[in-house]
Amino acid sequence: MDEGSAMRCLPAQLTLPFLEQREYLHGTTLFDALLEFVPPGASLCYTFSRIIRSNRIEIVQVNGNHEQGKALSVTLTYHHDKDHGALGVIPLPPFSAVQRCAYKESLVTERAHFFENGVELEGPWPFSFVATIVPLHKALLARIINPATPGQWFFTRLEVTFLPQPSDSLMLMLDSVLGNKLAKTAVYGAGKHIGSIYFSWVEKR
Repeated sequence: MDEGSAMRCLPAQLTLPFLEQREYLHGTTLFDALLEFVPPGASLCYTFSRIIRSNRIEIVQVNGNHEQGKALSVTLTYHHDKDHGALGVIPLPPFSAVQRCAYKESLVTERAHFFENGVELEGPWPFSFVATIVPLHKALLARIINPATPGQWFFTRLEVTFLPQPSDSLMLMLDSVLGNKLAKTAVYGAGKHIGSIYFSWVEKR
């Protein structure tokens, strides 16, 4: 079975690209891969709990089993009318040939308009929805928060009632910061509040 047909059913095994010179799967890459398995127009809750350093994953239906839960690095729950469910991502042994994709975040940040506790970007977006708001959020946090320890911000959670259109304007408004290490920010699409994005500060080891 090829990758395209595997995406029509679960479980599905996928090989995904790393972005630029990263040695792990970016949260945006995983989010966009999971979207192929949920109904259009669904509300979504995406949680990224562990870094995946393999380019090979398995997407499964979450069944509530404790052992399965321990194996999951990413989960996505969705609701659309009477259709609802949860998907999980399990890392698999990597393929040695790693595909890499360009991800020039400056295509987002150079067009961004920053203001007090917020940032706005007019459409159309240069990337997918999530791949656009992540660098937008990272740039906003870099202007406002100064963590005491070396490290970097990681995208850990996204809650949206629906996904806006690529031509829509996007706006982020910082909502709350806990200990300069956990940031929650409101997300707006075409002027409507559609959810929240969360980043965690991970200290450099």
